[in-house]
Amino acid sequence: MLAVLAVAVVLLGDSRTAAAQAPGGMTSTPGGTAQTRSLDFAVAEVRYAQAEKAMERVKELYEQDLSSAAELEEAEATLRLANLELGRAYLGLVLADPQVVLHQARKYQVKGDGARVEVELVARSSFDEEAQAVESSRAASVELPVLKGVSNVVVSLKTVGSYREGILSESTIVSVPYEMRLPLLRFDEPVTIDFGLLLPDVQELLVELRYNGNVDRRQVLLGKRAGTDESLVVRSNYVTLDAELGDEAVYELQVERFADNSAGYGFRLDGLPPEVSAQVSDPDSGATFSRVFFPEGVTESRLALKLTMPNRPTALVQPDLMIPFAMFLTADADEAATGVTSAAVGGIDLQVIPRGVAELRLDVPNLYHEVVRGESVSFEVDVVNAGSLTLEQVELTVDVPLGWRAELDRALFDSLQPGGREIATLALTASGDQILGDYEGSIKVGTLAGDRLVESEPKTLRLHVITAGRPWLMAALAFAALAVFAGVVWAGVHLSRR
Repeated sequence: MLAVLAVAVVLLGDSRTAAAQAPGGMTSTPGGTAQTRSLDFAVAEVRYAQAEKAMERVKELYEQDLSSAAELEEAEATLRLANLELGRAYLGLVLADPQVVLHQARKYQVKGDGARVEVELVARSSFDEEAQAVESSRAASVELPVLKGVSNVVVSLKTVGSYREGILSESTIVSVPYEMRLPLLRFDEPVTIDFGLLLPDVQELLVELRYNGNVDRRQVLLGKRAGTDESLVVRSNYVTLDAELGDEAVYELQVERFADNSAGYGFRLDGLPPEVSAQVSDPDSGATFSRVFFPEGVTESRLALKLTMPNRPTALVQPDLMIPFAMFLTADADEAATGVTSAAVGGIDLQVIPRGVAELRLDVPNLYHEVVRGESVSFEVDVVNAGSLTLEQVELTVDVPLGWRAELDRALFDSLQPGGREIATLALTASGDQILGDYEGSIKVGTLAGDRLVESEPKTLRLHVITAGRPWLMAALAFAALAVFAGVVWAGVHLSRR
């Protein structure tokens, strides 16, 4: 008798352990096939029926004083044991393969909170028909567990693994919170849970479900749901760019649509100076356009916003002075043609910082000079700021061969505005014992712009040293030339007379 009670207590403890898996209910995942579980339940029903009949006979005998109290207790314990076995078989039949069905996963945008994903789940029993048949056929005295759903369902969102150099990278949790636990997911009652996203531009995710000791991963393409604030979201990895005057700054933009309908959208730039021209194009083909169109089923578009800076500083475009502006997408694609400002359905704040170009140029009218030995030659040199940045402490430097002397009336200029020009006079002197012939020197201009050395292209000076002129020698040479000319003329006249 005591042994029977001990077995009953052990089985009751197993039943309570199973019941603890869900508040107010019981879940289980026994093994075996569906046919085996059906047979187990049928056997348990037969044993319960036998135990119930045996209990009734012993009870009648006990009431007639034909059976002892010990025999009655043994019959009651056997009936309770059969009841527990019937409950276990019932769980094995009904909850052998419960399923958590993923109805949908939709992404939406909340202003000030970023991208979010809502996941809708529902629990299904794999043996609904068998459960209904058992419910309708069981005796009122049979104590079967109360079935409510799947307990302790843990949900998380992960990235889709990708192959890098032939190795599959592991998935990473991108949801906030990292995991969400549902104590009980009731059968046939959909539940929606909401996550934030650490990667706002993700379009595919792995929805990981853990329940009943199983791990179930579903790769899904996220649907879209229009939020209450914006139907379009514009993102960029870089919102602040530097651009030299006369050069370009290109912003790579990602536009994500959360509206359900297909539509076209126009562009509007607010806060950009008129001297800065803007152009929107396709980053792959380079084709320019004035509107973006989303066909049915397309939710993303990549754009390139190109700004072209003026060549010279203006009142609104100054070097190193940040220009904040905003790009908006408008519902009216023909806003530019109609002149009517439309309400923005999405946008992004951007900044551009103009940078001046430091460039120096040296203009020398004549680079070849003949210099009498012991004398000097002078000429002008033009120093030009060919860039768009004001340059300070601009210095001229001259490199001359050995035996030469160079003198500048101005070798240093305190400040040179963009497009400004300064003139210096350079005097080159050859020594009195300088060997006759050709020589080369160089001249250049340079300065420091921040921490960068800016220099012009060096100009090469070609110098030819000659001797000083002698009057009697020149006269003799001239007389000899005249004599030769006269002789040639006389000979020609004499020959013509013959």
